[in-house]
Amino acid sequence: MTDTQIKARGKVTLKVPRHEALPKWQQNALATAIKDGKGASNDLRFTCLIANVANEAFEHLVLPDGERLTLNPKAKAQFGRNHQGNAFLTVGLVRESGERIRLHWEGEAVPQAAKVAAVKHDSGKLVQAKDITFDLSKATVWKLGEKGGVKRNDRRKNHDTNKTGKPYARKPRRNHDRLCSTDLR
Repeated sequence: MTDTQIKARGKVTLKVPRHEALPKWQQNALATAIKDGKGASNDLRFTCLIANVANEAFEHLVLPDGERLTLNPKAKAQFGRNHQGNAFLTVGLVRESGERIRLHWEGEAVPQAAKVAAVKHDSGKLVQAKDITFDLSKATVWKLGEKGGVKRNDRRKNHDTNKTGKPYARKPRRNHDRLCSTDLR
C-alpha cells in the first residue's frame, strides 16, 4: 500500500434477508459440487449473498462527516476467500468529486456472522434474517489505481529458463474461492 491510504470512520450495516433451506437432495448436490470450497467457481464471489447485500448497503452511503459515496458500477462487491485463506469483502465506491476508492476488509476484520451466513447460503441451509455490521475503521481504503503494486520486468522473453537452464521464478497465481465450513473453525 502507498501513502494514498484513506482513513474511514463509521459503521455500515448489511441487512441479510431470510433464505429458506433447500431440499436435502439439493443440499447434497451442492455439497458434492462445491467439495468444501475447492470446486466452486471463482466467479461466485461476485454473486454471493454477502456481496449482493453489500451492493445494496453501499449503493448510497453517507459517512458520519457528511461525505456521500456511491457504489462504483465497475467495481461491485466481492466476498470470498483469498489465496492466504482469509475471508474478504471488497467494495468499490465513487466520491462526490468523482474519485474512485476501494474498501477492503480481510481476515478478522470480516465479522464472523458474515462468514457463517455465506457458508450456510452456499450450502443451501436456512439463513436467518440478521443485521451484520462492518466497521469502516477496520477496512483498508485506497484510491483506485494507486494500490502500490510492483511492476515486474519479465526477463523470460520467449523461454521459461535463463541461459544456465534454471527456471525463472514465477509470480504466484491469484487464487480466490469460496468460504467453506472448515473456514469457520
